[in-house]
Amino acid sequence: MKKLLIPLGIFIVLLIFLGVGLPRDPRVIPSPLIGKPAPLFTAPLLQAVDQQFAPKDMLGKVWLFNT
Repeated sequence: MKKLLIPLGIFIVLLIFLGVGLPRDPRVIPSPLIGKPAPLFTAPLLQAVDQQFAPKDMLGKVWLFNT
């Protein structure tokens, strides 16, 4: 009987989190990182490992930086 109660309890907790979180509007609390400069870094390009990529290469262009 205890083996059944643990997964059932976890399932109920997940349903509660989904019930509370899904109706919320994500635009109400904007990300504090929007409009901030990207951190300084360099990374090798996937196509050419001997070349480097840095944020200065994207100056003046719109780009998405996923951390």
